[in-house]
Amino acid sequence: MGWNFLFTGGTTLAMTAYRPEEKDRAQAAINFCVYATLALSAFSSGVLVTTQGWTLLNAGSLAPITLTGRRTDLACAAPPPQRAARGVKARGAVQRGPLRSARTAWHAQKIQSGQ
Repeated sequence: MGWNFLFTGGTTLAMTAYRPEEKDRAQAAINFCVYATLALSAFSSGVLVTTQGWTLLNAGSLAPITLTGRRTDLACAAPPPQRAARGVKARGAVQRGPLRSARTAWHAQKIQSGQ
């Protein structure tokens, strides 16, 4: 059910990028690409399971899962975005004294904790 909502929402969002006279052709191309990819992945996974067994299929699934997990881990480890306050210099400028940026404080805290 969730996949259906993503597909419908994505198609609707994609259609906002096209002129009214292009929408039918664009939607047909998008649907063709989505369903062709689904058919190809279903057939290829069936062939892999039949010829090589579940071990190879599961091993092949580890690479995308690992990349997605690593990307998510990096995104979560990033410091929070800095908000400029009144009287604070522009982003990237060196700040000294009590007007240290949130990013500098975050880095200092990480260094002190040994991470």
